[in-house]
Amino acid sequence: MTTYAVVNLKEKVEFEKKYQLSYGYNNIPLFGGFGSALKWFNGNLGPNERKEFVIERHESGKCHIVFKP
Repeated sequence: MTTYAVVNLKEKVEFEKKYQLSYGYNNIPLFGGFGSALKWFNGNLGPNERKEFVIERHESGKCHIVFKP
């Protein structure tokens, strides 16, 4: 199953450095397709917010950034 997540990258990195734990995805938008994630990204984040967010692809336990403005 492939899932796309819109994540605040700065917040994620700071959390993982501070607590030495993986960042949780409980309170972030998750999508089944890249197009849906990109539509949400462009429709719900302002120009300044977009600079801090990325879209990640999660598949088979691996995570990759697939979109970074």
